[in-house]
Amino acid sequence: MREDSQVPYDLETQKLRCEQAWLRFKLAIYDLVLGKPAPEAKFNPYHDELGRFTFAPGGVGGGAAHSSASGHHDASDTGADQKNDYETSDPEFKVPAEIRPRLIRLASEFHSATGKTLVVTSVARDAHAQADAMYIKFTRGGLGSEYIDRTAFNEIHDAYILNRHQGKSPGDTVRAMQSVISAQMARGVYISKHLKAGAVDVRSSSLTKAEVFKVLEIASRHGVRAIHEDAPNHIHLQF
Repeated sequence: MREDSQVPYDLETQKLRCEQAWLRFKLAIYDLVLGKPAPEAKFNPYHDELGRFTFAPGGVGGGAAHSSASGHHDASDTGADQKNDYETSDPEFKVPAEIRPRLIRLASEFHSATGKTLVVTSVARDAHAQADAMYIKFTRGGLGSEYIDRTAFNEIHDAYILNRHQGKSPGDTVRAMQSVISAQMARGVYISKHLKAGAVDVRSSSLTKAEVFKVLEIASRHGVRAIHEDAPNHIHLQF
């Protein structure tokens, strides 16, 4: 059950399943109309091994560099004597200063328990980058059931569906989704905490199921909302 919901679990589960079935139905109808599936997103060298979006040039819609490469520590503003137990998937990734101390504590506890280092694959985003990430999720079959604001989510998803139906290019589709997200932000609605520099994603492909569970368990004890997402696989940490 989602954190903000007081609905009994069985009712909440049934609601999400209905929403997912409806999204699948819409996708199937538009596939039937178009006669072919939507084009795959064009990834670039800055994406991780799962094709996870970054702000680096060459993604679906481009944008400024935003990610981080395995083996690099983000040591900004942490002090020379402070040890980081996380890495970033590209050297230009910078974890927002406001959440970095809590991430360090979480990552340090995880490292002590498993001997492994968390790898951050996404940090703060602008509207364009959020649209890019959601476009990739949709093209990979992600249904977005993790998004709490269903009205805002449906507005973005409808823009994706409409542009797909019209045969628009991936770049045009991302820009249409970006326009929706920008309009939402202008009225104080944020589909993701990434838009407010309050979330990071960490790689889960290199973790066992037990280690993924350990991340979720540690995050919960530290008051961090953690979601293990698919399409592509990663752990979303919301501070």
